[in-house]
Amino acid sequence: MSAGQRAHSASTLTLEVRATILLLLLFTLVFLGCLFGAVYDSLLNTPNMEVAGSGSSERMLHWYVDRTAGTLPVAWVLTVSLWVWRGVMLLWALWLAHNLVGWLKWAWLQFSSAGVWKPWRKSPAAAKG
Repeated sequence: MSAGQRAHSASTLTLEVRATILLLLLFTLVFLGCLFGAVYDSLLNTPNMEVAGSGSSERMLHWYVDRTAGTLPVAWVLTVSLWVWRGVMLLWALWLAHNLVGWLKWAWLQFSSAGVWKPWRKSPAAAKG
């Protein structure tokens, strides 16, 4: 392998590494956008309670009466206010924001540890020409 071929393969490797880094940055931005959307939807929208049948909805539950010969078993339901849901989601969003800042700081330090804005290496053949 000649010196020119080695320089060409080294510059190709550098280009591949840079393309991989740019792809990882793009995926990171997409992930952060999805995360922002999930937090936004969870805090500001009403959750879908999957209530269906008998003309029921999330806001109104229509009951019906069964006709049986004996007594019906006793059922119980634990309910909480929608504000509890929003409070839990707010606490989760604050925890996530707090930790995300630390994670992004660590990721940036790892990414930039070898230097971020290095000039492109020119192959010896291009430098001569």
